[in-house]
Amino acid sequence: MRVSQFILAVGLFLSINAASAVVIDTTDDWTGDVNNNWEGGGQSITVDSTENYLDDISFFFDVGSNGLTFDFFLTDDINGGNILFSDNFVAAEGQITFDTNVLLDAGAQIYALINYNGFTGDTTHLMAVDSYSGGTSYFLRNGVWNEFADYELSFIANFIEEPNGNTGTNPSTTVPLPTTLVLLGLGLFALNLRRNRAV
Repeated sequence: MRVSQFILAVGLFLSINAASAVVIDTTDDWTGDVNNNWEGGGQSITVDSTENYLDDISFFFDVGSNGLTFDFFLTDDINGGNILFSDNFVAAEGQITFDTNVLLDAGAQIYALINYNGFTGDTTHLMAVDSYSGGTSYFLRNGVWNEFADYELSFIANFIEEPNGNTGTNPSTTVPLPTTLVLLGLGLFALNLRRNRAV
């Protein structure tokens, strides 16, 4: 009876300390359309008021862009803003995830933009539906980002609360969460219990 009570207490502790998250996912609304004839594509996103740490963001690419090198960047203004994260990547058909790990201002508008580096063929998945009320799509032509309020890119953005010990300026620093320590303790407890029963 004591072991089951202990396991119940650990389960309760883990559920209380579980990190909350906000996921913005427009993939269910994808209409099969693909971005083409543009030099870039992007999406504005509103940062959550409490879960303001962008853990990662994913976009979806067509086979037409396989093997091409594109530039992804996250900025706080559509034209001339601060670069919050950037990555040079090789496109491949399907989902590509960018591990941004960046702390953002709660309620701010951010822009996740992809420069196709001169390629104007089939690139990112999009839909002619305004399915996300917190932002809109942007497309690049002749060096200017143009807003299209009735379109959305197909994307998934994962926002979480700021991780313990991380200010957003050094995402490679990891600190063990209390949940990890509890799981380690539970494993040691189980080993000790098994050893005592064997004796």
